[in-house]
Amino acid sequence: MRRPVRVAVAFALLAGVVAGATACESAEGDAAEDVSQASPASPGPAPGTGEQQFGKQFTFLTGLSVTVSPPKSFTPSKTAYPEAPRAIAFEIVIQNGTEWPYHLSDLSITTWVGGEESPELIDTTQGYNGIVDISAEVPVSRKTRMTLAYTADRDNDDVRLKIRPTPDATAAVTYVGRG
Repeated sequence: MRRPVRVAVAFALLAGVVAGATACESAEGDAAEDVSQASPASPGPAPGTGEQQFGKQFTFLTGLSVTVSPPKSFTPSKTAYPEAPRAIAFEIVIQNGTEWPYHLSDLSITTWVGGEESPELIDTTQGYNGIVDISAEVPVSRKTRMTLAYTADRDNDDVRLKIRPTPDATAAVTYVGRG
């Protein structure tokens, strides 16, 4: 019976956090959805936007943290799928600060390049294999790294990469920059 008590306590704490965040604005964004771990020297996302610069760590209320490297442009090999003249790659680090293992199959990533949604690119020749073991778990207090690639038509476009800890979560962070 310990689990229902933990869940009840977690909801009570979350309700208090949400009520507190509504009562006063936070420089760290919408606390009802996410919490940024930005240092005082580097500003976090604008209030309520959930946006973050590439290279910065972002921590959700659950304790799950993500860091996305700046996009790296490359020319896909002839065996890449789908065919594309150019692609961008990101290293994504997931740190599990929750109380339970995190399933990589829960991760939801959407990427836009130049304002248009960009499909994931698989280029095994260059080591861009997607999430290789989608059934893998990230144990508590551990982290994992993965490198994912997405198609791009032109150099130096605006890039947005949105991460949700689960596909149906309202909590999300969108990394923004140029690729």
